[in-house]
Amino acid sequence: MFKDIYYNYLIDNNKQQGLKRLKTKQKGWLSISSAGSCNKKQYYSTTREQETNPPTEDSLAKMQLGTILHSDFEKAMKHQSDMNNSNDKQYYYEYPVKIEELRLEGTLDMAIYDRVLNELYVADLKSIGSYPYKLRFGRDKAKNKNKVSNNYEMQIATYAIALSNKLEEPNVFPQLIFYNKDTSKIKTTNVPLYVLDDAMAYWEDLVDLIDELGDDFKDVSPDSMIGVPYSSWECNYCQYKDKCHNLS
Repeated sequence: MFKDIYYNYLIDNNKQQGLKRLKTKQKGWLSISSAGSCNKKQYYSTTREQETNPPTEDSLAKMQLGTILHSDFEKAMKHQSDMNNSNDKQYYYEYPVKIEELRLEGTLDMAIYDRVLNELYVADLKSIGSYPYKLRFGRDKAKNKNKVSNNYEMQIATYAIALSNKLEEPNVFPQLIFYNKDTSKIKTTNVPLYVLDDAMAYWEDLVDLIDELGDDFKDVSPDSMIGVPYSSWECNYCQYKDKCHNLS
């Protein structure tokens, strides 16, 4: 009974959030958090198509843990901002950003801008399980390098670009914060600056592809072109799976 109450809450909340996204998301725009996703999924998101495959109850419960963690970090950032009596630092948390020329929008997790040093620290929080955590930080992380996607790095690089464009050419320090959901261990990694250039090139190519194909993207079947999808497991979790596989 109580489990059903919780799951019903998660399902209803997800529906409400989905409706909110449809109302606020600009048609034709891409989400920064989707960096590295299947190109056809990216196309569907620009059309504001109705999702045909909403997340399962278990998936929603897992995502809720990430939501709670983000809320805690947001409170921590606000607390630190309130404690800072000087005007030398600007704190950002859950801050909306855009890159107009690439039709990109998103909400960055957190950032600190040091006005004195003109340094911008931008961070994205990722809650992951023990296996992906081990791939990144375990003894054999060098051997596992090819098993780890760089999607997270592309995301934070894009957020860093979007926020730095609002400032006076700051020195940028992008970071990823990984929270192990099974052990509660936290690791922070610095993202190399060359990823900023890689991210811009990725988005430019994607925007050009979507503009070139337009609605012909609907006729692209999975595995018929590079990037649809990038990884075979993507289809299992895609909110447009039925629409895509029915080519509609």
